[in-house]
Amino acid sequence: MHALLIGYGSIGKRHLQQLEKRCKRVFVIDPFLPTPVQINQKTQFFRSFVDFRESITSADNSSSIPDVAVIANWGPDHFTTVVELQKFGIRKFLIEKPLASRYSDLGKLESKISNDEIQVWSNFHLRFDNATNLLRNFVAEKNLPVPSLMTVSGGAKCLATTGIHWIDYFLLFSQDSIFEVQSRIKVDKINPRNKDLSFLEGFIHLGSDNSSLSLTFSNQSYSDACVELYWKTFKVQIYEGKFRILESHNPDMNLLPLTRTHAFTKLISESDFGKSGFESLYDAFFESRVSMDRLFLSNKYLLQSLMYSESLALLTRENFERLADKDYLIS
Repeated sequence: MHALLIGYGSIGKRHLQQLEKRCKRVFVIDPFLPTPVQINQKTQFFRSFVDFRESITSADNSSSIPDVAVIANWGPDHFTTVVELQKFGIRKFLIEKPLASRYSDLGKLESKISNDEIQVWSNFHLRFDNATNLLRNFVAEKNLPVPSLMTVSGGAKCLATTGIHWIDYFLLFSQDSIFEVQSRIKVDKINPRNKDLSFLEGFIHLGSDNSSLSLTFSNQSYSDACVELYWKTFKVQIYEGKFRILESHNPDMNLLPLTRTHAFTKLISESDFGKSGFESLYDAFFESRVSMDRLFLSNKYLLQSLMYSESLALLTRENFERLADKDYLIS
């Protein structure tokens, strides 16, 4: 098995560790490679695709055309990189999120998959974490419905960089079709990867008949993200690397309405979170012969949220003032 890695930044280095465990040869392309690069017999580095292609198509390297490609370069270039590598003959891809930064490009990528031109996976590693498997089993054992609510809040984590992972996580346990997307997003140019990339704060709300997600980040805070999923009598909390399942416990719970019940909380289980998923993702990627399921939804909803927020900013003040006299009957 031979692999091609596009991008050798912080996340690219993590991908390389996994590829070197599993592949006979790994080719790495990054125009900003550090000097010197640590060299070994298994991995070969290039500063451009042209240099790589010339090396691969030479007579002595003709058998080394990669079986898989991992795309971990600049986010806005992910889709065009896939198109270029497909023309070169590569059909199986692991693409860092986002899969695309244009909504129209997502449709083009979906068409390539549905036409069986390529197979695509993405780095939604939280799906494969050991704690996530524990939660799946717990939900099945208790015969729980979809969570009624999932909240994610914290400091400067970026609604795109980090938020897309939690959107995907929400969709694991909320199988309903999302019919409502709302957002208010502010763009800051503080992205550590590149000063030209956006770093997003604000809120995103996704809703369906039975479940909703509220995602809120502030670029004015150092706080880690706190994640909570709610069922009628159970709650999951993910915070500072710990995964907790809690139960609301009150002997009078079923005798009182929800609005008048103050339940005590009992810890059912606690485990580490976020450490095991990346390697398990790679195991599944190399074993699978099909594309990842529910691949595009989180990327779609993230882009729809950005589109909604920008459209909202275009509303006139007159439209807003028409609602000033409406009684919303809140208390």
